[in-house]
Amino acid sequence: MANSLLYVTLLVLCFLWTYAPLVDSGIIPPKPRKIDEGLGGIAVRVIPPGGDAVQMNEGGGEGPDTIRKAGQLSDDDKNKAGEKDTKEKNEGKEKEGGEGGDNEGESEQSSEYESFDDKADKKLKFEGADPPEHWDGIRLERNGKINTDVEQELFLGPDHEDFESVPEEVGKKKLMEIFKQIDTSGDAQLSMEELIQWITLKTEEHFREAMEASKAVFPKVDTDSDGKLTWDEYTLQFLKQRGYNKNKIDKFVQGKQVLQEHDEEDNAIYRDRWMTADENDDDILVQDEFISFMHPEHSQRMLSIVVEEILHELDQNGDKQLTLAEFVSVPMDREEDLAKMEKEDDWIRGRREEFETRIDLDKDGVATFIELKAYMDPKNKQHAEGEARHLMGVADDNADHLLSAKEVLNNYYVFIGSKIYDFARNLHDEF
Repeated sequence: MANSLLYVTLLVLCFLWTYAPLVDSGIIPPKPRKIDEGLGGIAVRVIPPGGDAVQMNEGGGEGPDTIRKAGQLSDDDKNKAGEKDTKEKNEGKEKEGGEGGDNEGESEQSSEYESFDDKADKKLKFEGADPPEHWDGIRLERNGKINTDVEQELFLGPDHEDFESVPEEVGKKKLMEIFKQIDTSGDAQLSMEELIQWITLKTEEHFREAMEASKAVFPKVDTDSDGKLTWDEYTLQFLKQRGYNKNKIDKFVQGKQVLQEHDEEDNAIYRDRWMTADENDDDILVQDEFISFMHPEHSQRMLSIVVEEILHELDQNGDKQLTLAEFVSVPMDREEDLAKMEKEDDWIRGRREEFETRIDLDKDGVATFIELKAYMDPKNKQHAEGEARHLMGVADDNADHLLSAKEVLNNYYVFIGSKIYDFARNLHDEF
């Protein structure tokens, strides 16, 4: 028995003694390292600065006009990438060892496919290049979630955040100041017409705030200060804000770096938005076009791209419209279970109410592209009217179709928002 164990041990040692030199010489290919994975699959290359897609491997395969979606790399692609990665790592180490300390940092640049979670990376912070996910005063966010703060945004305007940290006593005084501004007739009561006019005014303030924010960002992304923003300039700042270091950005420009899946997806979405905002098709945005790019919700010409982005999140069968099941995010093969699920889930009931009362206005069970466009348009008068009716219906305690100061104060959290009240809805959205 002992002799058998000794024999096996000697065989293993002999194998290891001969295997390593063969790997180093390239006769035996090294085991490929797995390509960096994004949140939902293998990360892939996307459109780099310059606008053209790049080849997935040097030996052919996809041409310059082809982009693969996440998760579609073949096993052969992965192996080639892994082999190349290991080879370049070894070359980098040899170069570093041969030339001494003068090549500090060369080893960092030796790998084409590096982990984006590397704790050694120093992220370049940049504020403002990424278009917002949340649209103030719009009932739906870009990711398809209902904006649970929309009522406060429409009633309080850009000042709605001021109420989040003040004591109730101070908040009520501020609310009474707003009451007096809304009461243009001076009769100490708020009518439906006054509420509609006020909400319309606050919506316009959101638009002005969005314009000013975009104007402030423009010179920061327009790095050559020529008043014109190219896709290359924007993409570099976008990558900085997403946390890519200079080494990775340089490799992306050269077509050697991949993006995480969610960054790849956003990059493609923003490219479509960019082309829509570009009125004269020169692939350059001036300041007004950049405002439309950053805040498409406030541009009549850009509303279609807003709807496209919502459909990207919710439309399960790609027919450019939404059923109730799709809006609620129930798999289409479980649509018959929707009624049962609704009985047990307040969140689903809320989504149904939103769909049936504010989106599907012709009651045919389908939200068409046109209906979704009207729903997402902040300048659509039906939003101001609907919000005014909601506030009147909730706070008009004596049903006289007017709101007194006492009624407004009695419903303080309806008007300024209650984080406690919204917590359950927000928690459901997160899951």
